[in-house]
Amino acid sequence: MAGVSFHFDSMQAMISKIQGLMSGGKLPGLTNGPTLQEKLNLQIESNKLPTVLVAPWGAEKINDITGILQLDNFGYPTGIAIIADVTAAGMTQEKRLGWRQTIMQALTNSDPGLVEMGGYSFNWVTQPMPIVDPDAWRVNKWVSGIVVWSYVSQPRL
Repeated sequence: MAGVSFHFDSMQAMISKIQGLMSGGKLPGLTNGPTLQEKLNLQIESNKLPTVLVAPWGAEKINDITGILQLDNFGYPTGIAIIADVTAAGMTQEKRLGWRQTIMQALTNSDPGLVEMGGYSFNWVTQPMPIVDPDAWRVNKWVSGIVVWSYVSQPRL
């Protein structure tokens, strides 16, 4: 149901953008997802890897721009996790880093960072997280994180 939650609408747009990359052949070998979750759950069965997960992350914040409308600008954080089994055939470091780079570029340079939904303009700002999560690596999983901040000027109620 579009328009009920800015955060939800923005996450749906991110999923659509990643699906477009996958169907357009820009993420070769990335076969599952993206999947929207209530909270990032990195415990994924090996037969469902590689995949991309999308979920709310952290707490909202008031945009740090100055001016009269400063308090109307909210940032909604979304966590994106790219997960792969490093023991799988054909799973190279170059491929995994390419997925991360392509997703970050697509979400950072999104025509030109504004996504129109329901009459509101979102500005996406990417915040890189660890390239490789060391805890996941110990169990032969490659988990790479990105946080995407969706900024929107909300109407006053």
